[in-house]
Amino acid sequence: MKVAILQPCFIPWLGYFNIIKKVDLVIFLDNVQFDKRSWQQRNQIKSTSGSMYLTIPVLSKNKYYQKINEVKIDYSSNFKKKHLSSLEYNYKKTKYFDLYFPLVKEIYDNEYENLSEFNIKLISLFFEKVFFKEKKFTLASNLNFATTKSDLILDICKNFKASIYVSPLGSKSYLNEIEFQNNKIKIVYNNFDHPTYKQLHGNFLPNMSILDLIMNEGTKSWNVI
Repeated sequence: MKVAILQPCFIPWLGYFNIIKKVDLVIFLDNVQFDKRSWQQRNQIKSTSGSMYLTIPVLSKNKYYQKINEVKIDYSSNFKKKHLSSLEYNYKKTKYFDLYFPLVKEIYDNEYENLSEFNIKLISLFFEKVFFKEKKFTLASNLNFATTKSDLILDICKNFKASIYVSPLGSKSYLNEIEFQNNKIKIVYNNFDHPTYKQLHGNFLPNMSILDLIMNEGTKSWNVI
């Protein structure tokens, strides 16, 4: 069993999906501390003048230690209209805009109270309607482990009887590789080589949201990843 353990990020980049492509099961790590500086609530799209951020506003005042699955979306700002307008303005001339924009808009038109639920709905949409690939997703919060960091990752892998854990390269700094070896779990660090693909608006920009790839390449996106 190959597993990946990933935070439920907002419209993630290609490397995120490249990890998912290589595993049998994805566990969304939704019960760790929320970080406003991370990709949990923002990501980049390509605009007519370069990259731009789309950010989901959240309720965070006096909520210093809330977990990702506790974070509520702040609907007092009109972010939905702004996001959809930005997507339409920058991608309306792409080949697959008319096919996929309405599906994304449908997710936005619903009001998901929780940030992680909203993010997971979008990720699931891409698999169901763009990639046409069945992927198994589950939540770390369903497991009720009290451990943290490397021990938490190991406990989750053991729970699902993983033989291989496919990890983002950045996790190498904190994973206890010896403990994984002792439990006969191989760590494979995903060193993603970013591909190029068709883009509008000038020179190619890497590290954009998956939406950039989907709008430009459609059903070919899975092969690009």
